[in-house]
Amino acid sequence: MKQHFESDWKKTIPTWLAGFLLVIVIAIVDFFTGYQLNFSMFYLIPIIWITWKSGKLGGVIYSIFSSIAWLEADLLAEPLYTHPLIPYWNAFMRLGMFILVVLILSALKRSLEKEIQNSRTDHLTQLANSKSFMESLELEAQRAKRYGHHFSIAYIDADNFKAVNDTLGHHAGDQLLQGIATVIRETTRQTDIIGRMGGDEFCILLPETDQKKAKDVLRRVNEKLIEIFFTEKFKITFSMGCVTYRNIPVSTDEILQKADDLMYQVKKKGKNNIYYSIFEKSE
Repeated sequence: MKQHFESDWKKTIPTWLAGFLLVIVIAIVDFFTGYQLNFSMFYLIPIIWITWKSGKLGGVIYSIFSSIAWLEADLLAEPLYTHPLIPYWNAFMRLGMFILVVLILSALKRSLEKEIQNSRTDHLTQLANSKSFMESLELEAQRAKRYGHHFSIAYIDADNFKAVNDTLGHHAGDQLLQGIATVIRETTRQTDIIGRMGGDEFCILLPETDQKKAKDVLRRVNEKLIEIFFTEKFKITFSMGCVTYRNIPVSTDEILQKADDLMYQVKKKGKNNIYYSIFEKSE
């Protein structure tokens, strides 16, 4: 966690330095153009930029710095005010305006990020939705091609799920899906990506994972799922198909389809099992 924070901080240093330099340049231009010309809007440029890049705290810091820079430029120009406190009052009012812009922009960014997150998340289970999962799969496929890594993908279907909806109602079915999602999330690794593909079907993307490691993960997932959901109330088992890729097919749709087909082989041959295969070469 500490190393991650330090890494993020180092990445923002050039942005912060560029922002400070921009404020100084604006203040210098402000000084040479004289106090009669209002440069407040120009100070907003680095404030808006830093707020969007670094968040509300960064925006507030730059608001204070910009207000001080404006005040210094104003005082050095030696304007004729009727009262010596007027430039300080003006600086305070500009600071208030800058901070108001920061708060509005921060709220707008949070709202936008929430909308983006909602568009990528399944509302019922809070897992990645099918669109988001396919995007992650595409990135992993590209990475595997570039570096020659293995990766595995598992397709999971809850057996007899329709019976739960028919006998206990859709509310019980929704609770069941939420429970399945929770178990999968808790029994997989932090690096694994889980998606709900629709209905009672789930996928797990296992980056840099060969078949042996994939078996360890899916065995743990399946055992926990059976332990919790194969009860007198539900009697749910799980059919799983897992394909490990050493060479990558042409498209992500093909990658997913092979795991889906393997899962359906399990369904046809009695359900409640896991089939594995290795994709050796592109077709």
